[in-house]
Amino acid sequence: MMRIRSIGVKFSLYITIILCVLFVFSYIIINTFTFAFLDNSENSSFLRWGRDYESLMEPHFIYYSYMNLYSQVEETLKQRPQDFMVLYDARKSEILHRGVSPTPAFREILSDKAMIHPADTLPAFKDTHRVLTIPVLAPNSKTVFGYILYGRSQSDFQNVLRTIRTHHIIMMAVLFALSSLILYFMVRRTVRPIHVLTKGMEMVGKGNMDFRIQVDTQDEFAFLAKEYNEMVARLQSTLEALEANQQKLTHQISERTQSLDQANRKLQHAMEELKATQKKIIQSEKQKSLTAIVAGFAHEINNPLTGILGYIDLMELREDISPYVRNKLNQIKTQTTRIQNIIRELNQLNPDAQQTKLEINLANLLEKLVKIISQKPGTGNVELVRHIPTETVTVVGNHFSLWQIFEGMIENAIESIQEKRKGQGRVTISLSPSVDQSQAVVEIQDNGGGFENLDKAFDPFYTTKNRTQKKGIGLSIAYNLIQEHKGNITIRNTEDGASLTVYLPLSEKNPPAIKKD
Repeated sequence: MMRIRSIGVKFSLYITIILCVLFVFSYIIINTFTFAFLDNSENSSFLRWGRDYESLMEPHFIYYSYMNLYSQVEETLKQRPQDFMVLYDARKSEILHRGVSPTPAFREILSDKAMIHPADTLPAFKDTHRVLTIPVLAPNSKTVFGYILYGRSQSDFQNVLRTIRTHHIIMMAVLFALSSLILYFMVRRTVRPIHVLTKGMEMVGKGNMDFRIQVDTQDEFAFLAKEYNEMVARLQSTLEALEANQQKLTHQISERTQSLDQANRKLQHAMEELKATQKKIIQSEKQKSLTAIVAGFAHEINNPLTGILGYIDLMELREDISPYVRNKLNQIKTQTTRIQNIIRELNQLNPDAQQTKLEINLANLLEKLVKIISQKPGTGNVELVRHIPTETVTVVGNHFSLWQIFEGMIENAIESIQEKRKGQGRVTISLSPSVDQSQAVVEIQDNGGGFENLDKAFDPFYTTKNRTQKKGIGLSIAYNLIQEHKGNITIRNTEDGASLTVYLPLSEKNPPAIKKD
């Protein structure tokens, strides 16, 4: 909906609406009174004509001179062909009719008094004729000799009424135009000081404090203009003082902001380093505590297991034992050996264990490892994608430990794909240098759904798989072995899987740059 913002337009619109309403009411009232006046005049004139016509027709009714009645009726209707007339005798029997066929309704409205009948008595002639009934009386007597029913056409009356209404409309239109013109000049002169005040406010709003309002009247607008000019002068002086203080405060704030920004950057950098260090310390201490407990527990179990295996070997040397007992001894030996293997893996959680380290071509190790894993049964639906450079990438480490680390990571990725994904899976093994060319970066990425809980991924014995299949110490062993190699490992979830990244220091004999495949 459009909003009118000009007070002059609003004032003109309101006055115009009021004038329109007044003119409409005036036209309705004048038209109503005019119609009533003309209708009464027409009825009076028609009634006088009827009485005169009754005097003219009276002798013919008294002496039953029907030929004279007929000729008189013809003469009357000859002058007004749109009218009609019906003559009745004293018993209200029809004598003759001209212009219309009589109906029983005509006889019902006949009366002993001359009268013009309302329109509702004869609905068929409501808008076309004005109906008059006149009784024919003898002179100085109330004896009725007959009745005259005359219907006068309303066409002349309607023409006069339309002419008068047209004149009324023209007069109203002229008066409305003159009133609108006078209203325009009055509103323009009235709202001119308001426009001046509005212009002054706009100039001040644009920042021109030197503008002053000049009003040539001696009314309330002049008082407003004077007060406005004084207010602008006070506002100008206040703004000048505020601007000076603002410049001073801006300079001080700028200096303080720069110092705070520097301190904030230093604090953020320190907080980031503190969080990273805290996370590493917590992980390292957690690993040390858990691995120390597990290593001690494994050592205590390993001693009785050795005795158990010794006794089983002695029992197997005997020849007097039954096949059933020998079968059970083999089962006990198998499970005991499985426990020893688990204890051997647990011993690898000890970060203080010393390992023999040599210079190893990490690219060659990964190539051989991928080939061996790809030939294992059950990996047909998993594609192993390699991005390994052909150049030698030398790191110092234990060959068995590094093989165990990357083999466990790739096999875990394959198992995750087989458990959680239907259709073709993909494991990508990439080897690339770090940004500063000081570390070898091995990234193993899969589309197997990712880790359910990243915070507990390195905790020993934490696993989301079946306990009979996995012991939950693979990443814990990998973490400790990589730490022992002075490296680092990070894990993250991607859109459709997980990504494990291993950082290992490059050997000093490594080429100055490693090219990606």
